[in-house]
Amino acid sequence: MSSTPAQYSRHALLAIIVGFGISAIAQAPFFSLQAWVGKRSNWGFHFDNGMEADAGWQNEIAIWNVATIAMFICALRAFDDVGFAIPGLTLMSTLFFINHIDGLCRAHANGVPKPAYTHWLGAIGNGIALLIYSGWWVLSWRAARRPRTDDKGVQAIAHMAIEGRV
Repeated sequence: MSSTPAQYSRHALLAIIVGFGISAIAQAPFFSLQAWVGKRSNWGFHFDNGMEADAGWQNEIAIWNVATIAMFICALRAFDDVGFAIPGLTLMSTLFFINHIDGLCRAHANGVPKPAYTHWLGAIGNGIALLIYSGWWVLSWRAARRPRTDDKGVQAIAHMAIEGRV
């Protein structure tokens, strides 16, 4: 059963919501994962002068992810085809992927415990997202190249042209 680009875009966005949700949970302060995630990244997990956790960058990621999930849910509710979001998501995941690959390359030199799980998970997650987006791009390209058979008006005009009535 083949999927249209519009259907696929909805499934892609649902899959990305799951990925953003996992990242939000890993970065959120109330799940006690911030220290584990931070210590296994090139960006680290720090304490301020009073020995309180200083994971502002992780809080920002969690906030970003929750807000983005809310926007995606609104888009899914408002539109049948959410393909308009795929080009921006492709760019974002490409840049996140590159950022995590860079983090992996720098992690060893900066003394991050091997393996740098945060960067491996980020690179793999964004790589999977890029594969999902690629499916939409291929479907959209194929749909654009396919002759339209559902447009009766165009068919009628073409038939009339063949008969010489136009």
